[in-house]
Amino acid sequence: MIDVDYDKQIQELKKNIEELERRKQEALKREEGFNAFDEALQRIFDEYGLTEYDLFLLKSVDICKWLEKLAGEAIQPGSFHEIKEMMGKLYARENGLVSGKRKSAKVGKKAVVVKKEQPKLEIGIYTNPHTQQTVEKKRRNPKELDAWLDEYGYDTVVAWKQD
Repeated sequence: MIDVDYDKQIQELKKNIEELERRKQEALKREEGFNAFDEALQRIFDEYGLTEYDLFLLKSVDICKWLEKLAGEAIQPGSFHEIKEMMGKLYARENGLVSGKRKSAKVGKKAVVVKKEQPKLEIGIYTNPHTQQTVEKKRRNPKELDAWLDEYGYDTVVAWKQD
């Protein structure tokens, strides 16, 4: 006959049940806390004339910081990219946030940035004579090269190309 230690298995199952009961109690307590928080928040909304929209707009800054932190981690929650995309749409729609408060902006108007057309720089190595910094342009302009173009102008930067 097979030697099965049923008492040992029963004890292990009892431990598992106890652990599940403990987790259930924690979940119920958390749910109770969320309900109390929601009720208190509703009282504050009523007292100060706030809305969920105001709260979400204020907290979106914190959520974005949280998302930035998560972006650097190897393991991310499944909803990370969905939340990030939704937050990006919110920022685009709101035309920016300052300290958690909306900027006053004309609804429906988008800022149009007109960039002065310049000829493209040739591929090569450019050295800034003021800082002695060297930058290589392969396809697109590196950020430093764009900054030089903004600061010194196209004609000046073209002259910095190494032969």
